Amino acid sequence: MIQVKDLTFSYTGSPPYVLNQLNLEIPDGAYVSIVGENGCGKSTLMRLILKFLKPTSGQILSSAKRIGYVPQKNSASEDGFPITVFEMMDSYRKLL
Repeated sequence: MIQVKDLTFSYTGSPPYVLNQLNLEIPDGAYVSIVGENGCGKSTLMRLILKFLKPTSGQILSSAKRIGYVPQKNSASEDGFPITVFEMMDSYRKLL
């Protein structure tokens, strides 16, 4: 299960916040789509869940050893969303 509790994030550490007091619970085995307008924080949320960014405040708890990400477009990797191949492979190294 992934639990997001009162998650707040800002790239500068102060307002304006990209995410502000977000709460979310994803049960084990669930498939989730994150949809929204451009610039609403979807990529930032993914980076936080994958631990590539640290929250300004709040918690992200996970009972999973690995979290999978399935891109929907090949062009997504060209703009850096949400991670590079190097970052993905580096995360596997950290699990071992």
